[in-house]
Amino acid sequence: MNVFDHLTSVAACCADTVLQATGELAQKGRLQAQLLKLEHRLSRAQRQLGALVYTLRKTGTENEALVARYVDAIAELETQIAALRAEEDGVPEEDAAYCPQCGAPVEADALFCPACGGSL
Repeated sequence: MNVFDHLTSVAACCADTVLQATGELAQKGRLQAQLLKLEHRLSRAQRQLGALVYTLRKTGTENEALVARYVDAIAELETQIAALRAEEDGVPEEDAAYCPQCGAPVEADALFCPACGGSL
C-alpha cells in the first residue's frame, strides 16, 4: 500500500466520522426544537388554566369538565416532554423516572423532585 492509498483511507475514515457527528448534531437540534415547542405549549396551557381557575373563582361558577380538560392536556404535554428528554439523553423511556408534577428527570428512589420539590 502506497502513501496515496493510505491517505485516501484516512480521509475516507475522517469523512465518515464527520458525517456521523453531523447527523448526531442535526438530530439533537431537532429534538431541542421539539422540546422548546412543547415547553412553550406547556407554559401557555398552564397560564390558561390559571386564568380559567381565577375567572371561575372570581365569578363564583364551576366548570370542572373544562378544568379537567386543561389538566389532562398539561399531563399529556409533560409526558411528551419527558419522552423527548429521555430520547435526548439516550435513556430508554421505560428505564427513566420523571416527576409527575413538572416532568423533570428524577432518581428512581428519590422522595422529592429536585426541580420543583414535589413529592414523588
